[in-house]
Amino acid sequence: GGPPRTATEQGQAADTAAPEGTPVGVALEISPVDASVIIDDEVVGKAADLGKVYALAPGLHTVVVRHPEYETYRVEFSVTDKTETLTIRLEPRRDQ
Repeated sequence: GGPPRTATEQGQAADTAAPEGTPVGVALEISPVDASVIIDDEVVGKAADLGKVYALAPGLHTVVVRHPEYETYRVEFSVTDKTETLTIRLEPRRDQ
């Protein structure tokens, strides 16, 4: 037979997960900074008011960015165990 195998899965999981207390979610970099941000159909505020990382549960989420002088931007993204950065630049509206 040989020596018995030892389980190493617990040790591996600890290396890849975020440190305890680190929020997982999305880091939003949005211009213009006074655009309204809607995450999962909930208005979360102006881009400038959001913290560095907006905490979200892992899974699929939708971000909509609106500004009266710019085209509305909508994107779906997945949250994993790492924080993703979304850089969103709104295009000026052409119908003015």
